[in-house]
Amino acid sequence: MSVLTDNNDAAGKPGNNTIATATNLAVLARSGAAASIHSATDVDYYKVVLDAAGTADNFFRINFTDANGDLDLLLYDAGGNLVSSSETRGSNSEVIRFAGLAAGTYYVKVQGNAGAV
Repeated sequence: MSVLTDNNDAAGKPGNNTIATATNLAVLARSGAAASIHSATDVDYYKVVLDAAGTADNFFRINFTDANGDLDLLLYDAGGNLVSSSETRGSNSEVIRFAGLAAGTYYVKVQGNAGAV
């Protein structure tokens, strides 16, 4: 498993707070990343490129401890349009599935629900 430090946590780094600065997940396929939503206004974006139409095997999941703060996932297409979301309360994970999506570039936004960190 590869572990990638969240650039938002490194002093002087711009982080992945926008679609333009999204962390490219191509290097993390089938692996994990350590990240944090460390302030009420922090968000993290991840770039996902589907080379072919999405299948049931294609998904983005975050695991966290809900008691420490609820997190949400939002999926955007290359044009910045919201495609899907996962905003389950009281859960220790969120997942977005890419099944049925056309090949192309997508962006997953991780954010705290109601300012959770």
